Amino acid sequence: MGDTFDDLVSNLSSFSVSNEENCAVSRIDLYKTKTSKQDQETRRSKFLDRQKSDRQKSLSVLRNIEEESESAKKTNPYKNQLMLSEWLQDRPGDFEENWLCKPAPVGHRTLIVAHKGRTESYTKNGYRTASFPVSTPRRK
Repeated sequence: MGDTFDDLVSNLSSFSVSNEENCAVSRIDLYKTKTSKQDQETRRSKFLDRQKSDRQKSLSVLRNIEEESESAKKTNPYKNQLMLSEWLQDRPGDFEENWLCKPAPVGHRTLIVAHKGRTESYTKNGYRTASFPVSTPRRK
């Protein structure tokens, strides 16, 4: 039994752990791969274009110049209200002038809404996960 243990120790002593930057697995490989392989700058510009068009649509609804069929859709008011973080892989050229970076804690994002003595929590998709009474002072 002792010889087997000594053989095991001698076999394991040949293994070593490296903390070098040239490891086979990078930090990015540890995360889920996205379905689209676009670079960050392309995704950023598409997002800004989509944001502009959505803003224009919502202003059209507020001004009552959108068609009835589109404004009659029932939507979840809490859907897509949270800002989600994204790893900054490529540094933009105007980083110092036009960007603000903040650390993002790891965890699930939750939207908390307190109204009329009730507090409810919603997921990023707008689904309610919890509801409970709260004793906060009400505005009169």
